[in-house]
Parts: sequence; C-alpha cells; structure tokens
Amino acid sequence: MSTALPPGLHFGISPQVYHADPAEGPSLSSTAARTILAKSLAHTCAEHPRLGRVGESESTDAMDRGSIVHALLAGQARESIAVADFATFRSKAAQEWAASVRAAGKVPALVGDMEEASKIAAAVMKKAAAGLTDDPFQKGKHEVTAIWQRNGAHYRARYDCLVMPDGEPWTIWDWKVTGDVSVSEVKRKIRRFGYHIQAAHYLNGLNVLCPKFAGRHSFVFVFVEDAPPHSVRRYCLKTETLSVAAIDLSGVYDQWEDALKTGVWPDASRNETTHIDVPTFADDDDEPDQIQAAA
Repeated sequence: MSTALPPGLHFGISPQVYHADPAEGPSLSSTAARTILAKSLAHTCAEHPRLGRVGESESTDAMDRGSIVHALLAGQARESIAVADFATFRSKAAQEWAASVRAAGKVPALVGDMEEASKIAAAVMKKAAAGLTDDPFQKGKHEVTAIWQRNGAHYRARYDCLVMPDGEPWTIWDWKVTGDVSVSEVKRKIRRFGYHIQAAHYLNGLNVLCPKFAGRHSFVFVFVEDAPPHSVRRYCLKTETLSVAAIDLSGVYDQWEDALKTGVWPDASRNETTHIDVPTFADDDDEPDQIQAAA
C-alpha cells in the first residue's frame, strides 16, 4: 500500500486495496467485527491483513460470483474482471490462467459465469428500486470506501452503493446474491452470516462521517436470486434489531480498541468444561420477525 487513506469517504478504491486495509492504522471491517463475535479476537488478528495474515485469503466460487455481480452493478467490469473461454477451471492451463489473473488483482471468470452474472445484475438494475421514486443507479455512488475513528482506533466499510442527497439523510444499498429471497430464508441468511452486524457497522460509519443526520441514515438490503427468474426483494432491518446489533458492536469495538492498546488478543480457549445439550430441531419461524420490507 503506497499511501494510507485518512478518515472520510473515498471513491475509486479497488477491492484489492480495500481488503488490504488502506487506513492509517489497522482498521476493523464488518467481517472482522463478526469474527470477533463468532470466534475471538485472536481469530480476527490471525486473519487481519495488517496484523497476522500471510498471503491472500482463498476465494470461493460464490465469492467470485458475488464479486463479478458487484463489478457489473458498479460499472467496473473492465477493470475488475478477466474473462476466458475455458469450459471449466479444472485444466492445468485454466488454473494457471486464473492464478495469474488473481495475481494481477482481478477476478477470473468463464464466459458462462459472465453471462449468468450479467443476468443477475440486469435483474437488480431493473427491479431493485421498483416502486420507489429514487433509483440508486441514477443517484448513487458505487463501491465507496469509508474510514472513520473511535477513541483513536480505525474502522472501515465498503458501501456497494451510497446515495447522498443534499440536506437529507443518506442511504446505503447492499447487494446480496442468494438462492431464495423469501422472508424466512432471508431471515436465516441474516442471522447466519451476521448481516445485521454488517448493517449496524456500516451505519456507524455514516453517523461519524455525516453527523448532521446521525441516527437517521438508512440501510437497504437487496437480495437477488442466483437462478431464473432472478427475483429481487428489498429488506430493511427493524429499529429494534439494529439497536441490539449496535449494542453488540459497541462491545466488539471496546475489545478491538483494548487489544490494539495492549497487544493481547485472547482466543476462544476456556479453562473450564462447558456442559451443553443438542437441540432436536430449530424452527426459525418461532423467532420474532425482525425484518420489514423496504418502503
């Protein structure tokens, strides 16, 4: 990284630079915050590009597909994606090509991958703002890097799309590619992957960087099916869900700041025996619905 980025909003930052952590000091992303919650500070330290990780983290097919869709939605396909006409990535030649593409900071894609991703992106562009007067693709900035501080520690986020109207609260739009956009499945996804923590973290960034409307900014999830007919649905988390997530995050931020000061990164080990039972079933529908459709 040549030049560290100061606190603020930054445009035109590549995914590679963002994920390498371009802040002036080691910064906490939403992924790292969720790792602290789910695992431990030690896991976050080990996986952090500025603190412990050696080499690049491996990409999965789902991650690559998501990256391709995001690049298409941001109009950055040419700079971010390399396409080849291999049938699959199984051959040695295809694997060597893919490795060289990743080394150059791009996402490798097959022609078929691009065709499918293009259909997904087209569905989002057509349906994401259905019923709304404001279209994020007309008024928003894509792939915006946010860096802010709390108590001297650094935090960062990358907004898929940020709409910043003059004299009004701002809105974060976040794209999610999934197999099912139904309420029940989206609830499970949000709970499983901690997307409520992501939303609260991203909103924290806006509250710091645009304090005039602190507490009034909004976050919209857009879930799109990865297979035809590529249905698209908008979701917003209810206020009480975001409030609980914000409380959880405050504790995570405290841990992060303390670890940076002391250099102590506790892992998940315990000097006691934990007695557990195994649930016979888990019915997500028994839990209160904490999602509402975006207006």
